[in-house]
Amino acid sequence: MTTSQNTSPIRKLERLNIREVWSNESQDFTPWLAENLDELGNTLGIELELDDTEVPVGRYSLDILAVDTRGGASVAIENQIE
Repeated sequence: MTTSQNTSPIRKLERLNIREVWSNESQDFTPWLAENLDELGNTLGIELELDDTEVPVGRYSLDILAVDTRGGASVAIENQIE
């Protein structure tokens, strides 16, 4: 495994036991994903730029709001570890 700039031992998307790396979705996984949107964008074939995290949507929060830099469309990302 390679080490990224943050404390997570994961840098690229790969199969793993996610709870061994990120024990808490909102405190561990969401910040990592927000810092590594380029990896998600590469996997999906789009260019993502972070707009905000934990965005209020009614009585809920959207984990990540990003923008597709090629077309300007908003991209809502809702994490689900389990």
